[in-house]
Amino acid sequence: MRGVQAEPADAALHAVAAAAFLRQLRVTGQTELAYAVRDHSLAARRDTRFHRLALRLLAETCLLQDRPVEARETLESLVALGVTEPETLALLAGAARHCHDRQPPGA
Repeated sequence: MRGVQAEPADAALHAVAAAAFLRQLRVTGQTELAYAVRDHSLAARRDTRFHRLALRLLAETCLLQDRPVEARETLESLVALGVTEPETLALLAGAARHCHDRQPPGA
């Protein structure tokens, strides 16, 4: 993550770093990586080009940490922004189901 250290204000580098840490979190399950994903996602989110990506990364991190309510709320905010990607909608449906919501997302 040398690029982020050299250019701390570069949102694109923070987005890439967040995605890389999320992948490592998926592979290793090391919970301390979730903090790195969160930090870099929040930094990337400041740039409107990466706002939606940052929310998606934060939601996936919440799911990996077994925090479905927070994941659902984050995914709902993505849908409210107009995101209709099947993967995002599937994650939202899964998070809602995990929270025992009977109402389908967006209803």
